[in-house]
Amino acid sequence: FTIGNHEVASGIDLVLCTMRRSEVSKVKIHPQYAYGKKGKPPLIGPETMIYFDIELVDFTPVLDIHNDKSLLKKIIHKGMGFDRPSLQSECKITYKLHQDETLVAEEQDFTFKINKDKKHFLLSKVIKSMKNKEVAQCRILPAFLTQYGDEFKKHYPEIHLDKEVILNVTLQSMEKLEDIYGDELYIRRQIQKGEGSDTPSNNVNCNIALRYSISVDGQQIFSNLGEDKDPWIQIIDEDFIPSV
Repeated sequence: FTIGNHEVASGIDLVLCTMRRSEVSKVKIHPQYAYGKKGKPPLIGPETMIYFDIELVDFTPVLDIHNDKSLLKKIIHKGMGFDRPSLQSECKITYKLHQDETLVAEEQDFTFKINKDKKHFLLSKVIKSMKNKEVAQCRILPAFLTQYGDEFKKHYPEIHLDKEVILNVTLQSMEKLEDIYGDELYIRRQIQKGEGSDTPSNNVNCNIALRYSISVDGQQIFSNLGEDKDPWIQIIDEDFIPSV
C-alpha cells in the first residue's frame, strides 16, 4: 500500500514513517488514530484502543518531484554517491515513455544538457533528482500533463492529457559543466574530483604545479606534461588572477 492514501488506519501511517527495514515493533494506537467512534464491525468496536505487531519488511521511496503529487518518482535501483546533476550538467541516459500500451518515445545512450533542450523538459525535471547510475520509474499524472499541455502536445502529439504516462529512465553517467564567467565562453568540464576545498584563487601568491594539453576539434595539438612526467610549475601572483 502507499503511505498517505488512507488505505490503513492513520496511526499505522504515522508509525511506519518512523521505522526502518526489517524492524519489528509493538504499537498501541488510540481510537482517534485507529477506527474512532464507528469502529470496524464486527471485529473492532467503537472507541477501541488497538494494539498492533508490525514488521516493516521493505519499502520503496517515492519522491514528489513537482511538490503537488503530479510527478512521482520511484527508485528501482539506487544510484552512487551523493551528487546530482545541476543546471550545467551533461548527462547520458536511456529512457522509455509510454501511455497505456503505447510506446511514445524511446532513446538509448542519449546525451543531453540539463535545461538546454526544450523537447526534453520533462527529463530535465526528473534527472535533476537522480544520482549517477540510478534507475527510476516516474508516474506523470493528468494534472502535470495538463499544466504543461502545450509542451507535451508539441513534442509528443500522440499523448492524451487525461491519462497517466509512465517514464522509465536510467542515468548512465553525468558530467558537471561550469560556466566560469556566466557568458558560455569559458566552460570547465570536471573529469575527476579534486581534494579539499582550497583553490588557487584562495591563495593569491602560490606555486602552481600542473599538467595540461590543448585540443582543437578533438585533436591534440599541444601538451605540457613536464620533464619525466613531473608537473610543470608556474608561480602566480594576484596580477595573474582575473577578477570575477
